[in-house]
Amino acid sequence: MKKYRLEITIVILSVIIFISIFGEVNPLIKQDLDDKIVEYNTPLVEQAINGSAVYITGVVRDDSKENFDDVLLNVYGIGSQGQRIDSKIIKIDRIESDSNVNYNVTLENSSAVVAGDVKVLNATEIS
Repeated sequence: MKKYRLEITIVILSVIIFISIFGEVNPLIKQDLDDKIVEYNTPLVEQAINGSAVYITGVVRDDSKENFDDVLLNVYGIGSQGQRIDSKIIKIDRIESDSNVNYNVTLENSSAVVAGDVKVLNATEIS
């Protein structure tokens, strides 16, 4: 009987240590904000006719079961060697669960931009 108690105690302690190291048993239970609000397609970059600006358009998707208010996105203009040339922070008032939202950004005097990228900075989860 003492042998089984020792084995059960070791198993329980192992589970507690595992959870404390990895944070949780199922990594899909807790998603980061970047996993919930995702870039739905590659941003489209267009140069203004006179070359004075670059327009970046794209779509973000709420890929979760939650709704979000006050979503802040940082939209980057990227140069030909992968460097960030310019960026602009935009706010999306609300994005519903399993839905898409379009965004449009104008970067002035950024003619060297050849690609775009977007990063979620913050969002308020609502129920």
